Amino acid sequence: MQILAALFLGALSLFPFITTEKPPVSIKSCDVAYIEQDGIITNAIQFTNGVTVSAVNTSSKPVASFTVNGAYNGFKVTDTWSGNLLPHATISLWKHYAQLAYTGPTAECRVVKVKFADGTWWTASATE
Repeated sequence: MQILAALFLGALSLFPFITTEKPPVSIKSCDVAYIEQDGIITNAIQFTNGVTVSAVNTSSKPVASFTVNGAYNGFKVTDTWSGNLLPHATISLWKHYAQLAYTGPTAECRVVKVKFADGTWWTASATE
């Protein structure tokens, strides 16, 4: 595992990175869906069923992939989308995660890495 991580980090050093204050892909929404697990009991227990993320490419360059860190009710996840997201285009993604107790409709999502179609990268600063 450490060897793979070292190879991955070494490969990343071949690509130029761009760090700016604002991510070139912005999260428009990060919403949690829920299901009622036990509708028979008077106090029905609700569980999460997944997360929908809406993101927009706010840059002037096509995006080949971007990575989002998410958090909800103590559960953290990192997910990467790959494709071709043109400038100013919006994409909506759905991801099913392990069921957690539903505590509200909004999760925390933030873009931490963007790879542009031209091979350049943007990464979030440590303070974001």
